[in-house]
Amino acid sequence: HEYAESINVCIGGRLNDVIFDELSDIKSAINFIRQNKFGRATFICLKDVKFRTIGDNDLNNLKREKGFVNVAFNIIKTNSKFENVFKNMLNATIVVDNIDNATLISRKYNNAFRIVTLEGDIIANNGTISGGRYKQMNPLLVSKKIQDDENGLEKINNIYNENTIELQALEEKYHIYKSDINYLKEEKKKFNEEIKICNYELDKLDYKEDSVELSSIEEDLTIVRKEFTTLHNSKIKLDTKLDSLNSRRQDIINIIRNDNEEIKLLTQDENENKIKISRFEMELEQLIEVLSEDYQLSFELAIKTAKRNIDVESYRQQVIDIKREIKSLGIVNPDAIEEYAEIKERHEFMDEQKQDLLTAMEKLTTIMDKLDLVVIEQFDDVFKKLREEFRYIFSELFGGGQADLVLTNPDDLLTTGVEIVAQPPGKKLQTISLLSGGEKALTAISLLFAILRIKKIPFTILDEVEAALDEVNVKRYANYIKIFSEKTQFLVITHRQGTMELVDSLYGITMIEKGVSSVVNVKLNEGE
Repeated sequence: HEYAESINVCIGGRLNDVIFDELSDIKSAINFIRQNKFGRATFICLKDVKFRTIGDNDLNNLKREKGFVNVAFNIIKTNSKFENVFKNMLNATIVVDNIDNATLISRKYNNAFRIVTLEGDIIANNGTISGGRYKQMNPLLVSKKIQDDENGLEKINNIYNENTIELQALEEKYHIYKSDINYLKEEKKKFNEEIKICNYELDKLDYKEDSVELSSIEEDLTIVRKEFTTLHNSKIKLDTKLDSLNSRRQDIINIIRNDNEEIKLLTQDENENKIKISRFEMELEQLIEVLSEDYQLSFELAIKTAKRNIDVESYRQQVIDIKREIKSLGIVNPDAIEEYAEIKERHEFMDEQKQDLLTAMEKLTTIMDKLDLVVIEQFDDVFKKLREEFRYIFSELFGGGQADLVLTNPDDLLTTGVEIVAQPPGKKLQTISLLSGGEKALTAISLLFAILRIKKIPFTILDEVEAALDEVNVKRYANYIKIFSEKTQFLVITHRQGTMELVDSLYGITMIEKGVSSVVNVKLNEGE
């Protein structure tokens, strides 16, 4: 079968797995093997077997890929009872015609599937590639080879029997022709004797010519000549027929000789096939011993389990690798089944927790989406108010001019930035980065007062924000602080006189003695 190689490679060492309906039966089997020191075996519980499935979208896309053949499980036929076992082995594996197309598909889908080619090459999910052929024949292939040789031998025997029957018919014809030839030889001998007698009679007639009447002799001679002519013609016909029979006899002899050569060759082939069958039977016995000793598997069970040919060399290498891995695991843990049950229970618990977290995450996502809508709505409302207040205060502080706040991405209020553009009196409209130091400071102060206008803040600290302003703008700045101080308490750090003149209280740090700092407090309201 054209898919035999790929399916056998996919199944690999799983061919020797032992299947039970219940987990308790597997435990009993493991104890039995351990007590009798029968080696190791791998078991499958039908109730717990799981399998992956390639999604419909992925499968539809794969069907359009060059070289795609089918999903491996869809190629085989199996008992419905063991369907999930073979789905576990083959349902997530796809069959591709050759290694080139398999490589392209594996790369395109980021190694999402295990891929096997019709020649038995495998590309695993981790990207590793396995290929090659087995040097030795496994029991299943040996039995198939024996069956093929037996079928070939049967065909040879049929040909031999047909040739034997034909030879017997030819021999019968030969005997018939030989009898005819012998009969004709006897007839020819008789005719020759009669001719001699006739010749003798003619000679006698020559001597009696004088005593016998000429007319009577001529009549007798004429009769005799006619008989001679008739006999001579018969002789010619018999000679011709004899030559034909001799030619046919030679043809029959040649046919028999050729058939004998063919029979000889068939006999040699039959002997060689018998030798091959004997050798295969010996190899089969050895392999059956290997199945029994190394894999605890009978030949009959292997025949029932196996559905396709197996790449023996790859299978053998897998067995070696698995044995090495088993050896590296150390002593068998007798509590592995109980531990598996506990881990499985914990895994199910964690799955429930995961589902709860996913549900909570969905709820949080919904809440966040609602909050985003609230933030967008509030941001849009506050921004519009801030924009209006900023325009007004900018003109107040600068004594004219205009300014504005511009959104860098008005279509997405959650990620947008805000850009300040300003046009002081006597200048053109430009971004804040192109303004002078004093203009930048006064623009920033305008934005601060705009924020205080729409959002009442009980306490604000200002650290030399007016350092870059000229005296006129310092006074405007100080007057604005005075206006806002009715609802907001300001702590201002400054060295500018215009600001100090309008504050309620002054706090200064002085050093009356070297190394000793003291605070001086002056209430300007009281001073007035």
